[in-house]
Amino acid sequence: MKKIAITLSFAVCIAIICFGYFFGKRGAILKDGAALSEMPVMKGGRLMPLSSASADILRFIYGKSSVKIGDKWASPTEWLVYINARKLEASEQKFFSTDNRELQNLLGIKGRYYSYQDFEKKFEEAFNAANSQDNSPFTKACRLAIEKIAAYEAASNALSFCLEGATPRETFEMWKAMTKRAAAEIESAKAQNRKPDSAILADVYQYLQAFQEIKSRHDELKNSNILVVSMSGGWQTPLDALLDTAPSENKIETFSRYGDIVECVSKNKPEEADIHIKELKSLLNPPFKIRFENFANRLDIFYRGAILYAVAAVILLAGTILKRCANIAFASGAVFISCAFLTHAFGMLARMYIQMRPPVTNLYSSVIFTGLVAVGICIFLMLKKGKKIYAMIAAPAGFLSLLIALNLPYSGDTMGKMVAVLNSNFWLTAHIVPMMLGYCGVFLAGFAASFKLLFNAAKLGKVSEESNFETAKTVYAIMCFSMVFSFAGTMLGGVWANMSWGRFWGWDPKENGALMVVLWSAFAIHLYAFKYANARAFLALACIGNIVAAWAWFGVNMLGIGLHSYGFMSDGWLYLALFVLAQFLISLLAFVKCQAAPNTNHEKYLSQTDF
Repeated sequence: MKKIAITLSFAVCIAIICFGYFFGKRGAILKDGAALSEMPVMKGGRLMPLSSASADILRFIYGKSSVKIGDKWASPTEWLVYINARKLEASEQKFFSTDNRELQNLLGIKGRYYSYQDFEKKFEEAFNAANSQDNSPFTKACRLAIEKIAAYEAASNALSFCLEGATPRETFEMWKAMTKRAAAEIESAKAQNRKPDSAILADVYQYLQAFQEIKSRHDELKNSNILVVSMSGGWQTPLDALLDTAPSENKIETFSRYGDIVECVSKNKPEEADIHIKELKSLLNPPFKIRFENFANRLDIFYRGAILYAVAAVILLAGTILKRCANIAFASGAVFISCAFLTHAFGMLARMYIQMRPPVTNLYSSVIFTGLVAVGICIFLMLKKGKKIYAMIAAPAGFLSLLIALNLPYSGDTMGKMVAVLNSNFWLTAHIVPMMLGYCGVFLAGFAASFKLLFNAAKLGKVSEESNFETAKTVYAIMCFSMVFSFAGTMLGGVWANMSWGRFWGWDPKENGALMVVLWSAFAIHLYAFKYANARAFLALACIGNIVAAWAWFGVNMLGIGLHSYGFMSDGWLYLALFVLAQFLISLLAFVKCQAAPNTNHEKYLSQTDF
């Protein structure tokens, strides 16, 4: 029976992992948009596939990387094609989000989503609010909404640009003919020593002025939001290519192919669009790294990993409740955890390969890396000690890390260019990685302690102090591991700060947070080592350590002050407060008395101080 469960679990894991690749959200606009998703583009200074760039824009304005068009789910690439091809129809769709109630009331919407047209009707009021001197949440929401609208406008012209009543290819040919005619008139006027015919030049000047105004608006967002499409011989938007005085034939063909795809979608001819996509792919020939990143996007690897961790947690919980099938549930859960861990690790390695950077470069990757290490340690302890509790810790730890990472507030491309002070692979490895290992140790120790205290409470204290001692011994070892890496990372961070900012320590909130983790770890370790806290008290201290680490990791970022400006975010106070409250309440479970272990030296397991 166990072999059948293991085999079935492997099959389900493979199905969950591969589902995103073969049955992902696509098909609303194009029959097969996978080839178009591979097209190389430049956004925010990083070379990436079209799927990554469009998903980044969609996350910024909508808050998610998938969206419904009509009654069908669309991939980010299909969404981008849609807003380029059917501008009027797209402007009625609710592709924007806001959590600010005042802005929702201003726009007259129910819920958090609104359309381009909803905002356009109230643009003047929102613009005035955005330019006011106060810094209220409503003002900030209006400023952000205007940035989203500007990003959307740039994205809606990212794949093609056309004049009203003309296709993108016709626009290019029309503009080329107009400029040639104007140039010929100027040359003729010079040769005949006369003034150029103003009627011939008027249309060109009028269009050129309009194009320049549009270009200047888009250029303001070029580094962060505008999508820059790959053209043979350089990186340009379709509007840039249109204004190019001497475009190459390859550039003209590339621009025209993108335009043809958009035109076919606007006329609801997906079969013809697919033909143009294939020709465009052969023309641009995406490099391997771009195709690999698109492959990872289609797998949606971290989302699949989160599902596997969640299934593992449910199976293990069911095995704990239904003791008859405990062994089968543990074997099946172990398979899901192993597959989730390998999936998690593949995603981390894929990011490192795409970026050519160490594993931790920003807040997003720090959460992913820390969760991966925590699960790896749990698997090691599970194999070494043969105890199911480590599997029970691994599944929720991995799930929570990926859940938090996937729901972090938007802060730009998660694999984007590094800020200048972070642009050092050596220091990212020497400082950031040890710090993350330290945080990982604190959280892992805290979660292990939490599970043990909850287990004691569920058993109404009818467990032995010996079991508390055994858990405390493991938690103690993990916290020692954590303190060593936290201290090393903090000291190396000071050296890096001295090299970058000219001072070793400046009481920056981030620095204070790192110091808090070191001091709390040392405090808890010494209390237990010198027997000023018994096993249950030490487990409670480990739970409080989670609060300290959460503040050092996330809380200081929410303050929005200090030289460590990378990773700042304004949202998340509620979730942080709930986590703090939960850990505090769990720590109080240490007051639940446990039974003395029979036939053992009770003094061996109790320290000098008891509750």
